[in-house]
Amino acid sequence: MILAPAMPAADAPAPFAPGPIVIWGYMGAGKSTVAERLAERLGFTMLDLDAYIVERVGMPVAACFAAQGETAFRVIEREALLAALDSGVQVLSVGGGALLDPELRARVRMLGTLVTLAVTPAVAARRLTASPAEAARRPLFDAGFAARFAERAAAYADADLIIDTDAATPDEVVTAVEGALRARRVL
Repeated sequence: MILAPAMPAADAPAPFAPGPIVIWGYMGAGKSTVAERLAERLGFTMLDLDAYIVERVGMPVAACFAAQGETAFRVIEREALLAALDSGVQVLSVGGGALLDPELRARVRMLGTLVTLAVTPAVAARRLTASPAEAARRPLFDAGFAARFAERAAAYADADLIIDTDAATPDEVVTAVEGALRARRVL
């Protein structure tokens, strides 16, 4: 498993501020599973942003995407993220497009620690197609899957920690995240 600290932006505040541990990455990286298991292991509170959005809007993310379009969904997602960051939650799992805005990523990094779970498009696609129900709930799992991944690569690299998930089980990823956080004295 590869564990690589990302380089902090030149104008970023202290790279590992106390605050929420925000887990993100491309679809299929294991964000929700890892965040849930990490929070359980550490005895921390956890919030899955997609589940929070579903609760707020009263419909699944894919339905919200279809009904309102991606631009409107991103506004809803941003508002939900800002509310979650202010809630005191300790571990937060966010969707693969939630932090594409560099200003929002910077805010997350200022308030806490941003952890990218890295996955290659081939492994992500394999994980998602293993469960047709899982693939169906992903509004952007379509023909543009690999191209969208390439477009987002630089954003995913803009994190405090990057953990490779391709050849690891969820528990191995949790152990790697916890170890990296402890090494950085976040925990």
